[in-house]
Amino acid sequence: MSHQENERLRELRKKKSKLSNAYGNCVSQRCAEITREIKVLEDLSKQRDKAFDTAYKNCRAGLSCDNFYYLHVTQRNEWNREGVELFKKQFNPKLSYEQQSQEFRQNWNEYPDYKNAFHNFSADGTKILQNPDGAYPHTKYVHKGGQFEVIVDKKTGKIVTTPSNAGTFNYYADSLGHIDYDVDPWADFGSGNGDNTSYNIRHSGSGKFFGEFKLWDNKEDSIKKFKKVDKVR
Repeated sequence: MSHQENERLRELRKKKSKLSNAYGNCVSQRCAEITREIKVLEDLSKQRDKAFDTAYKNCRAGLSCDNFYYLHVTQRNEWNREGVELFKKQFNPKLSYEQQSQEFRQNWNEYPDYKNAFHNFSADGTKILQNPDGAYPHTKYVHKGGQFEVIVDKKTGKIVTTPSNAGTFNYYADSLGHIDYDVDPWADFGSGNGDNTSYNIRHSGSGKFFGEFKLWDNKEDSIKKFKKVDKVR
């Protein structure tokens, strides 16, 4: 779901918890209304997951990649835009994370360096860059909700926008959902928008554990069809 929808769902669950008895059951009309609102959002999430699963499966099978491209690339771009604008308002590129304003640190988490490898590809997308001291040149910031994502060049403090390294919207913040709907699709097809990384480089290192292509799938043909859609979008 979108950031706003997930925020609303978290808010409703907190309200329901306060209005429920010790057994988790509603004891008021308002609590019952909130329960119905929660179900609407949970059902919406399930419907969208099913649509994503179908589109992802069809693209992997070498069928149409149009729906998958929209859900994996276009919609992520649209939904992450709000986060990037918020980040710009709150981030001071001249300061370290510890020196940032309280507002910034309350809203954003800086990821540890070892988790930043796959946002540090070279300009030609053929290798992962590291500084002489072994650190990566780019760092990742993720909003407290776990969905908005921004990548920053440590040296310049500027937001990284190159397709192979830029931050992308996460449909899920929890580990299992994040792998299924964010990491696996990226490992198989990249980020779109002209991302020039190859399947093999995305599956290097820890990347080898991700992706949904099976041994019998013609992944080269499927990736070619995805890139064909990418070129015309």
